[in-house]
Amino acid sequence: MISLKSEFLTFLWSFVSHWQSYATGGAVTGLIGVGERLWGKSLPKKVYFFIFVVTFSFVSFFMAWREQYERAQSESVYVETHIEPVYVGHDNKGEKVECWLYLDHPLDAKFIWTRTGQNIAEDVNGMGMIFLGPDTSLATQRNITTEFQMKFDKLIAGLASAGSEGATLGYSDESKSVWETATDTEERPILTKDLASKLWSGSEIMYVVAAASYKTEGGQRYESHFCNWLAPLNESSIAYSGKPMPTSLDLASAIMTFHNCYMYHAPIKK
Repeated sequence: MISLKSEFLTFLWSFVSHWQSYATGGAVTGLIGVGERLWGKSLPKKVYFFIFVVTFSFVSFFMAWREQYERAQSESVYVETHIEPVYVGHDNKGEKVECWLYLDHPLDAKFIWTRTGQNIAEDVNGMGMIFLGPDTSLATQRNITTEFQMKFDKLIAGLASAGSEGATLGYSDESKSVWETATDTEERPILTKDLASKLWSGSEIMYVVAAASYKTEGGQRYESHFCNWLAPLNESSIAYSGKPMPTSLDLASAIMTFHNCYMYHAPIKK
């Protein structure tokens, strides 16, 4: 009830503001004043009533409704993502488990695009990539996200030029998510034993970067960005922290700890 009251007061304030602007400083009011001075006559009260009460109220109501509608369309739909493992390995007991790291295979991740908010997201297209960086500094993160943005812009421009329509994320569970995987194999680093050792010690940092482009039912386009980096693998275990990677380590059962990039990406209006 409090929310409804607040929304009504916001709408009422918008309506009154529009009505006042038309009644006190609008072009119609100005033309009426000039006309009365030029012809030396006043309009009948019925005409005044129709213009100032009926017409201005209708226009003000429409403008207030449009403001609320555009706000609802732009603020009540988001496309967010999270990541999951791609490969299947075996833990120390021989049981099958989903795993992030698989020797002699590309670094990879599964991206799940999810609509949140009250409205549907239309023409959803996403892309995810894996990068390697020397550290977690702000400069490194800027370089990586800038490179990714250039590739993502090229992808979206190509899809738009080809007239390709993306997925629609609606209200049902079936359309709640879109599944994407990392980019082509040739652009993904292969997990060698040497690279695994560097990820273990933190001399190489794996970045998982993604973005989704989507639009609201009202046609407003947005982008939502995602960036995480993998903490050194030895930091996931107190027993191994600061030590070289043991040769018996089963990477399939290695604990993965991801952190948000320093740069926060809110939905960007395009």
